[in-house]
Amino acid sequence: MPRTIAHALTVDGFYTSHQHYGRRPVVNPVPESRDRRARLRPKVRRAPALAIPDRLWDELFTQMRCDRNRALPACYVSSGAHAGELLGVRLEDVDRSAGRLWMITKGTVQRGS
Repeated sequence: MPRTIAHALTVDGFYTSHQHYGRRPVVNPVPESRDRRARLRPKVRRAPALAIPDRLWDELFTQMRCDRNRALPACYVSSGAHAGELLGVRLEDVDRSAGRLWMITKGTVQRGS
């Protein structure tokens, strides 16, 4: 719920636009405040970064006995790709000799065709 309220406060332009054209909703249900943080705006905790310390990363690699097994997580982490992009990689998308990997990135596939 705190994120929902914070979002409602952020989209104040939505309410302003509808008020201008005489459409509903006319008033943002969460009142404004001159303070930096509105009176009813909840404090939203930031999620911790999704990372593992270098020490644990090194330990993981030490436990892997095969270069192929080390290559997969190294590729995943260094690429910065989303999980869905990585899960869509096929064998023909890998060029081992050149050390390249092709993937379809988010938003590049035309849906429904």
